[in-house]
Amino acid sequence: MILQQINISDLKVSKNNTRQPHHQDADVLALAKSIKTIGLQDPLIVRKSGKGYEIAAGARRYVALKLLKQKKVWCHIKSLNDEEFLSILIANNLVRENPSPIAEAVAMVKLWKSLPHGETTQKDLQWETIASQLGKTIRWVKSRTKLVNLIPEFIVCMSDNATDEEKKELLDARGYLKTLSMETIEVIARQTIERQQAFFNEIINDMGGWSHDLPVTFNEMVDYLEGSAELM
Repeated sequence: MILQQINISDLKVSKNNTRQPHHQDADVLALAKSIKTIGLQDPLIVRKSGKGYEIAAGARRYVALKLLKQKKVWCHIKSLNDEEFLSILIANNLVRENPSPIAEAVAMVKLWKSLPHGETTQKDLQWETIASQLGKTIRWVKSRTKLVNLIPEFIVCMSDNATDEEKKELLDARGYLKTLSMETIEVIARQTIERQQAFFNEIINDMGGWSHDLPVTFNEMVDYLEGSAELM
């Protein structure tokens, strides 16, 4: 690993970054203010890419520095293969950026798929690696990744990136999901697509009456979705 100053113009945000930071993002603006006041505390982590460098850790700092019109930045230059690069990239985003549960799930699945798999014991070891990187239990990681199995309608409801039009159309469903714990939402995610769709339609059809008619707690959700034979 080499520590040296690199021209800002020679850096680029990885296309594999689960979140592409923008100079108008509130957290980027706050970070720029902090850097202007106390300076950059941690060097970026990068790897050589073509004639420039690809950022593994520090995309938000990079955008903040561009906002401050900085010319150079201290970077750790590492020799990383694609697997190692993606592991640093995703783990850094998950630990530092307080992502939404859906973004967490997508990033962890992407990280798990990037790791080598063979025997079942090796796959379990990869879950352990991810859990260790994030400071979470293996059970938490496996449960959270199940959210990627939600149908698109539920994902939009839980997404920070939903458009205003999508939010307006799904306002009732969004309001209902906010009353549920993540453990309860994971019960929805483990249902078949057809059962999820039927349940989502019930939420929409109930309009404002969901607080009395639909399950709210974990046990209620299990009974409602897995104890009944058929949803209308």
